[in-house]
Amino acid sequence: MAEINKEQQEIAQQIGKLSAESASYTKLKASYDKHTKTMETLEQALEAYKTVKAPPKAGQEAIRKEIKDKRDVLREVESSIGIAEKDITFMRRVLDALAKPVCPISSKLVCSTDKTGIRSELEAGVKEKQKIVSQRQMKKGALDKEVDDLERKREAIAKQEKDYQAKLLYLEQLSPKGGVRQKVLEYHIRPLQDYCNGKMGDLLPGYDMVTDTSDGFQVLFADKSGGGMISYKSLSKGEQLRSAYVLMSM
Repeated sequence: MAEINKEQQEIAQQIGKLSAESASYTKLKASYDKHTKTMETLEQALEAYKTVKAPPKAGQEAIRKEIKDKRDVLREVESSIGIAEKDITFMRRVLDALAKPVCPISSKLVCSTDKTGIRSELEAGVKEKQKIVSQRQMKKGALDKEVDDLERKREAIAKQEKDYQAKLLYLEQLSPKGGVRQKVLEYHIRPLQDYCNGKMGDLLPGYDMVTDTSDGFQVLFADKSGGGMISYKSLSKGEQLRSAYVLMSM
C-alpha cells in the first residue's frame, strides 16, 4: 500500500510539473504572439513610407533664405508702387488746380497766365508714373507667385523630412540588429530556449539548444563534449528528427 501511495505521489508530482510547464509556456507563447502582432503592425505602418526618399541636404533652410530674399525685394517693390501712386495723386491735384482760372495768390483774382507748358509736363509725369506702377505691379505679381511656390516647396520638404524620420524610426524598430524585433526575440525566445533545453536532456543529451537573435533568428546547437556550436544541418538525420520534435512540442 505504501508503494502504491508513493507511486501516486510521484505521478502527481510529474503531472504538476507538466501542468506548470504547460502554463508557463502558454503564458510565454501568448506574450510572444502579442509582440509578433506588434511587429506586423509596425511593418504595415512602414508600408506607408516605403517610397519616401531622403530629403535634400540643404533642407528647409535654403528655401527659407530664398523666401526671405524674395520678400525683401517684394517689400521694396510695394514701397516704390506706393510712392509712385502718391506722386500721381499729387500731380493730378495740381492739374485740377491749373484747369481753373483762379490765381494761386488770391481766389478773387483771375489768372490769365498760359499754363500749357506746366500742364504738359505734369501730364507726362503722370503717364510716366502710371507706367512705373504698371511695371511694378507685374513684378509684384510674379514675386507673389514665386513666394507661394517656394512656400509650397518648403512645406513639401518639411513633410518629406517628417516622413523620412518616421521611416527611419520604423526601420530601426524593425531592424534585426538592435531594434525592437531583436529585443522582443531576446526577451521571449530565451525562456522558450530554456523550455526546449528541458526537453533536450531526454532526447539529445549531448547538446544544448541555443537561439541566436544577433542577426534575425536561427537555432544552433552547443556540443557539450566538443564545446563547439553547430547548425541544424550539421546534425545527423536522427538528431535532426529529435530536435525537430522538441521544437514542434513548443
